[in-house]
Amino acid sequence: MTFNPQMRVLYVDNNTDSCEMLSTLLEFSRIETQSANSAAQALSAMKAQRFDMYLLESWLPGSQRV
Repeated sequence: MTFNPQMRVLYVDNNTDSCEMLSTLLEFSRIETQSANSAAQALSAMKAQRFDMYLLESWLPGSQRV
């Protein structure tokens, strides 16, 4: 018996259309996707759950560039 856990992705983008489109596309590959629309939402999700990959928009409003 093999156990193949589903890959989990957190996608952070303030554009809700982009979040919905990427989530739909990744579902076809059986990848579970959770979206966050701000850096604060992303941090909250990361504290509450484990993700295998993080996809981040490079210019999130309210985040600081280093």
